[in-house]
Amino acid sequence: MGNGFKFWSLAVIVALIAGFTSCKKDEDNKEKEPGIEGRWQLDQTVYPELGECELKSYREFLNGGKYRALDVCNDNSITDGTWTKNGDKLTIKFDNGDPDAAYSIVLTEDNLKLSITVEGTVVFNKTYVRVYVK
Repeated sequence: MGNGFKFWSLAVIVALIAGFTSCKKDEDNKEKEPGIEGRWQLDQTVYPELGECELKSYREFLNGGKYRALDVCNDNSITDGTWTKNGDKLTIKFDNGDPDAAYSIVLTEDNLKLSITVEGTVVFNKTYVRVYVK
């Protein structure tokens, strides 16, 4: 019993160490998704074209789901709200009663691309695309 017990005890210890080590490696190899938290400065749009004052505007996504935007073109007005992100979808709920905004997003470490389609009243829909930098 002595040699068999020692052998199986050693085998179990080696297996446990190998298991813990492989889990750590898997965690290290996972690519971390960039976070949306931070202040994003408007950089460019696909439609509509930017005015000079719009380039000074920003959106800020704070920890805990808080949202704040500065609109320089509208007397430096500040809009507060909350945000949620689920995969490549971002929803902003505004505190001022404006309708919620649901965006498709592409996020990198220092670029945020927001796309939203607004239903047209007559014939067509418009897709607005804005790109922000951190």
